[in-house]
Amino acid sequence: MSRNFTWKKFYASKLFFIAGIGLLLLFSVNLSRAQFRDREIRSEIKKLQTEADALQKEKEAHEALLSFLQTPEFLEKEARRTLGYAKPGEQVVVIEKNVKCKMKNEKCDAGDDIEKSMSNPRKWWIYFFGNI
Repeated sequence: MSRNFTWKKFYASKLFFIAGIGLLLLFSVNLSRAQFRDREIRSEIKKLQTEADALQKEKEAHEALLSFLQTPEFLEKEARRTLGYAKPGEQVVVIEKNVKCKMKNEKCDAGDDIEKSMSNPRKWWIYFFGNI
């Protein structure tokens, strides 16, 4: 029986053909899966890279703002504005709200401040429908 077996017959047989097609199909499925996964990974890398670039720009902007906020000029300006500091020889002047009313000895209306703090759509609502 072994004398009748030849490689030429084996390569020409249907069994070899079916096994070859099966292996080819198996390799092509695995290759397509690998390519799909590679494409997903590359797109994820690209997305993360753009996000990292945006975060880097934001970091640089924050560092620039921080360096500006730490300058002596800004610190002096803020100390003058919030704490009322003055250089020697300067006088601090505080201007109150509603100075116009107090200078004319008129009664100041608190409604002016309320009206200024209301949004424009709210003012229109009150104008057309009243204060419901």
